[in-house]
Amino acid sequence: MEIVHAGFDSLYFSLQGALSAKAVKRYEGLKSQAVRQDSIEAFHVEIDPNRYHIQPNGKKGGYTYLINTGRVGSTLCFKTSLARDQHNGFVEISSACLLAHGWKKSVEIALHHVRALGFHVVSISLNRVDYCIDFLDAHIDIDPRDFIAHSRVKKSCYLESASVNDHVELRSNHVQVRTVSQSDSVKSITLGKMPGRQIIVYDKRAEVIERRKLYWFDAWGIDRNDKTRTIHRVEVRAGKDHLMKNGIRTMEDFEAHIGYVLTDAVDAIRWIKPLKVI
Repeated sequence: MEIVHAGFDSLYFSLQGALSAKAVKRYEGLKSQAVRQDSIEAFHVEIDPNRYHIQPNGKKGGYTYLINTGRVGSTLCFKTSLARDQHNGFVEISSACLLAHGWKKSVEIALHHVRALGFHVVSISLNRVDYCIDFLDAHIDIDPRDFIAHSRVKKSCYLESASVNDHVELRSNHVQVRTVSQSDSVKSITLGKMPGRQIIVYDKRAEVIERRKLYWFDAWGIDRNDKTRTIHRVEVRAGKDHLMKNGIRTMEDFEAHIGYVLTDAVDAIRWIKPLKVI
């Protein structure tokens, strides 16, 4: 077993501030055109050569404009409000961007785009952080019984069968476990619930092929046609509630304390490899 990748996989944050009146007027026109054509509308801004894409739909939470900065970039969400004392912006940095640039550079790039698009940033508030570790040839057979939490956690099991997938859930006061299986082989297990803390273990190679994110094979340094090589990902997710509980709101808080939060998560919820009986 070998670690072939480790790093932040998602980084979401809200923005206190607002678009300018000129920007709102422009994006209203661009979105109307996208809605009429029922397709993504491409455009440029004067101070940035980057090609942006505005979507015909909005986003839950009152965000009217969704603008993508590219495949190796971010999704930027804006409200129409001009009140700068409110949180009118939201940034979702893609896993491809974080893989290519690391978290610091990715945040810098995203904020550059935000300002180029006419949004005045007053402050940043973290909303979600995902950290992942990819294991090559770990040969993990995922079984909910092999995952343990603190001794005070009481677990119970719920079974639900479906035509394609089988779902197994273990719930308690502190931990929720969800597994997804195909053909009697468990592919994924999730412990915890957002916007709190989650730990997920799953077959990343299968997910990459299904979603056509084939650049991951280059990142791992393996041949995508070699079906004998397996990749299992352990992903730790910290949602808004969990971040606030640990005093993490700003980027400064994130840089200073996120390591402790991640370490605590993998200490509190662990996988124990069962001993083979000879």
